[in-house]
Amino acid sequence: MAAALAHEARLNRPSADGKGTVRDHLLRAARSRTPWARAKATRDLAGPEFPESMEYLEDLVRQLHGRSGISTHGIVPATWASIDAMARRLNVDLRPHEVQALFRLDGVMLNPPAEEH
Repeated sequence: MAAALAHEARLNRPSADGKGTVRDHLLRAARSRTPWARAKATRDLAGPEFPESMEYLEDLVRQLHGRSGISTHGIVPATWASIDAMARRLNVDLRPHEVQALFRLDGVMLNPPAEEH
């Protein structure tokens, strides 16, 4: 679950050339005339799937991420208050393990681990 979200977060980072995101760069490369560049970009775009049974958490963390505010260091991590407010507004009854999962998933989105090769 976290691996799929980390992969998405890495794709959403700014690209090294400053022209869009890593995803934008890879999508351009996937349209390349060079077969090896297309193949590598296609591999790099593909990532782990989010488990179907946990898709509701993926949707919730995407709605939650970045809603706790912005500081001089960037996006503020999810807070108890932001999760509580989201759950009340969406009329979602979260169990304790789901709240913990949202904290962890938000943390992965904030600081995705380095890509493994």
